[in-house]
Amino acid sequence: MNCVIRVGFIGLGSQGGPMARRIVEDGYPLTLWARRPASLEPFADTTAKVAATPADLGASSDVVCLCVVGDADVEDVLLRPDGVLAGMSP
Repeated sequence: MNCVIRVGFIGLGSQGGPMARRIVEDGYPLTLWARRPASLEPFADTTAKVAATPADLGASSDVVCLCVVGDADVEDVLLRPDGVLAGMSP
């Protein structure tokens, strides 16, 4: 039995954008979330889905990749009331 890992990705800048593209191009189900909608535009030609909130991304992902600038950004997307951890399974 094959297990397909569902990947979530937050942080689609100059480093994260190419990483996320490689994930979706390699056939993994990918869900994205971005603070700035313009960051999602380069993925319009892919099968990537867009989550409304980080919690929604967490709920639809087995693994979540973060490529954000600082510690405060990590804490924000993970721990806020609608953050990644609010949506992920234990």
